[in-house]
Amino acid sequence: MHFDKDILEIGFIFDRFSMKYINQAMERLKALPEDSDRELTVLEKLLIRDPDPRTAVVMALDMMGAGIDTVSN
Repeated sequence: MHFDKDILEIGFIFDRFSMKYINQAMERLKALPEDSDRELTVLEKLLIRDPDPRTAVVMALDMMGAGIDTVSN
């Protein structure tokens, strides 16, 4: 059964892809001046509340699976 192997590979691809952008968001937050008035993205707000990147991966998967508009702030 190749289907099971394909699904597992898709999961690994999603994990690598999402961690790339989560790590970028974490770096942006570290470099953000405290007095910045820039509006934070949904991902940045989540990382402030819970800095564990695995939580952000799960939330991203949930948003895409549920069909929530993931491109708006």
